[in-house]
Amino acid sequence: MRLILTSIAILVMLAYSVRAEAMSIIRDDEAETVMREIGDPIFKAAGLSPKSVNLYIINQEEPNAFVMGGQNIFISTGLLNFSDNPEILAGVLAHETGHIIGGHLIQSSKEMRNAQNTMLIGFLAGALLGVASKSSEAAVGAISGAQSLAVGQMMSFSRVQESAADSTSARIMNKLGVSSGGIISFLRSLGTNERLFYGEISAYQRTHPLSQSRIDFLQSATRNDSSNSYLTQSIRDRFKMVHAKIFAFTASSSSVMREYGKSESAPAIYAKSISYFRENQKKPAIHELDKLIALNPKSPYLLELKAQILFELGQIDDAIIYYQKAHEFKPASELISMEYAAALISVNKNLNTAAKLLKYVVSVNRDESYAWNLLGKVYKKLGDDNNMHIAFAFEAYLRGDLATARKQLNSIKNKASLSEDSQRKLKDIDNIIKANPQLEEE
Repeated sequence: MRLILTSIAILVMLAYSVRAEAMSIIRDDEAETVMREIGDPIFKAAGLSPKSVNLYIINQEEPNAFVMGGQNIFISTGLLNFSDNPEILAGVLAHETGHIIGGHLIQSSKEMRNAQNTMLIGFLAGALLGVASKSSEAAVGAISGAQSLAVGQMMSFSRVQESAADSTSARIMNKLGVSSGGIISFLRSLGTNERLFYGEISAYQRTHPLSQSRIDFLQSATRNDSSNSYLTQSIRDRFKMVHAKIFAFTASSSSVMREYGKSESAPAIYAKSISYFRENQKKPAIHELDKLIALNPKSPYLLELKAQILFELGQIDDAIIYYQKAHEFKPASELISMEYAAALISVNKNLNTAAKLLKYVVSVNRDESYAWNLLGKVYKKLGDDNNMHIAFAFEAYLRGDLATARKQLNSIKNKASLSEDSQRKLKDIDNIIKANPQLEEE
């Protein structure tokens, strides 16, 4: 599991809460794969192309989910940690899909602007009041009042959207045979008492105003029978492993042991292995992990985790062996390919193999800045300065640093010697930078 170092700054006004939050995106191939297995049938049932919907895991302790920027669904680690029942995630994804096909982000843009204007006026008034009275408490009071009014405006409008999304989710769950029991138990656990001040309620309640009527509707409009569910036992078992993995990587060691310490189930062994790893007890971590590998020697995720542990123990050659095995069992995995390549680069071994792995990653996902960074390092070690500059230019562009991207491109001395593919990449990044005339070269 990898925590993306570049955080996304989210103005949560878009989710009906007046505050800005920085949330880090978590990448994990196993979790993403299972989430797609659960989500793709839902998107298809709603008439969407699964490829058009992006799923992201955000590092947030509270259970939460929301849609932003079109067809991007964000799921918090807190939601994945909430339960090992995939019906809850399915219900949440069906609901968020209802927001997408209902065009709620577009419909609510005017309401957002109105609420933001209300909040801005309050901020200005509060700031002036604080200066005039020399009282920070007075300023905070005025600003809080503006926040409350803005939240009230958005939550009033959002109730209509929530009801519409509930109707869509009920239709999708019935079509796919998903029991409503999971999502209803989740909503009930959050409580149904709507409060005005967002600080007193959960993140999910801030983005999804709750009411007993919504729960009653879901209970009456959906079935409580999972005998025909698309969520097979295989999916349920894999989701239990993902739940254990995310929980072990994000919760305290004591919490993990309370939850799993007395069990010898596969998810429990997985969680304990990860917990030991996080506590720097790497030998016990490998001991637990080897139990699972013995049962499932072709699991790319177990092999990847063992490679990661060995790498941090300094046993790089052994780690490379396990990264190679993991890659053999899932060659399409971007994350495993990048980790395998990073291990090779760290010891200057099989650099052409590393380059091949990374070129595959950027060919399927050109927005993966980490892969471009590694590719630049490989080309530098191989003495290919021109392609090194292109790779580092792409990485700088993806970080939003167009000045550095331009400098990298200007460093290319012999553009004619570039391969056709490299010349195409050079032209692409050059056009991107030229499309930003406000940037002055330094």
